[in-house]
Order: sequence, then C-alpha cells, then structure tokens
Amino acid sequence: SSLYVHIPFCESICPYCDFAKVLKSDRFESPYVASLLEEISALPKRHFKTVYVGGGTPTCLELPSLRALLGSLSEILAPDGEFTVEGNPESLDGLKIACLAETGVNRVSLGVQTLRPAYLSYLGRHHDEGMVRELAVALRQAGIININLDLMYGFAGQSLEEVKEDVEGILSLGPTHISTYSLMVEPHTAFSLRKEKEREEDFLADAYDLIRVCLKERGF
Repeated sequence: SSLYVHIPFCESICPYCDFAKVLKSDRFESPYVASLLEEISALPKRHFKTVYVGGGTPTCLELPSLRALLGSLSEILAPDGEFTVEGNPESLDGLKIACLAETGVNRVSLGVQTLRPAYLSYLGRHHDEGMVRELAVALRQAGIININLDLMYGFAGQSLEEVKEDVEGILSLGPTHISTYSLMVEPHTAFSLRKEKEREEDFLADAYDLIRVCLKERGF
C-alpha cells in the first residue's frame, strides 16, 4: 500500500504551475501541519510500502514542522519502504537534508527542470546549476543516494541542441531516476494569462525522442 501527502505551500508561484498551492505563510503552515499530524495518527496501524510527500514544495516547511511531519510518517513506513520527499533546490539546506536523513527519507525528488539560466528565469525558478550540484553531493553524503531530477523541455525558442545539453547536464549530476515532461500551458496559470504558446508537436516529438535515446544510452 502507498500513501501520498500533499504540502500546498511554495515560497514563490511558478508561472506554469496548476497544482494545488498557495504562497507559504506561517498563518497557514502551522494549522495545516497540525491537521496532517492528526490524520496520520488516526490512520490504521499499518506499514506503507511507499510514502510520497509532494506539493507544492514540502522542503519550504519550517524545520520544526518538517521534522514533526516526517517523523510521524516514518513510524508508518515499512522497514524496507521507499520514503520520498519532493523539494526545490533553493529550499533545501544542510539542516533540512540532515532532517530528511534522520527521519528515514531515502529518496528525494528535485524540481530542477533545466540548467540553462535563461530558461530558469523564464520558468520563475530561483536556483542554478551550481546549487543543484552541491545539493546532489550533500544528499549523497547524508546517505540519500536515490535521487530523482525533473527535466522539462519545450520552451519558447528552445533548440534540440539545448535539449541535449540539458539532458547531458542532468545526467552529469548522477540521478537514479529522471522525470521528463514537456511544458504545458494550463488554464488560469500566469503563462496562460500571458498567452504563452506551447511548442509545436513536431518539435516536442523530436525532443522526446532525443531525450529517450540519450537516457537509453546511459542505461535508463
């Protein structure tokens, strides 16, 4: 059996995101986490094979809230279970990585999307390649070696060569898993309100094929 826990808070809202989320606020965070802890304690006493904490941005929680939540979830994880937490690079630091490791988290999924500064800015992201590299090293040093990295493609003006550079850059970070998806302009997002356009299907198909070949060559 599996359990998904949603953390709907973000320190900033990406213009393409249509997930359930609000800007991080102490006014919302404390009662929300308290309610989650009540619900977790009321669950039937069983061990889940997988526990996944997604968002939003789970790692933007304040350290005491993060520790309380993950500690509670660790008690209902099967001994050999997979315990995943999603995070954005800019919201993770040494203390939070230590918290993840101490509470039994053994898989982290980072919203990298791209390593090119221009596209990171376009997507409203606040990290850079150096930050992601440092985090990958820090996570492994803490014993968390199962790392997923998100890879997005299909930006306005993006070339296939730039797609390939992003794939190679992501691979050089040593992930164990890669989630790749094309940029979609969803209704009611900032991109939609700005009338951004999705890339043409031929480009998206070519980019996907390129990514698939590159990953297959590397054993993915």
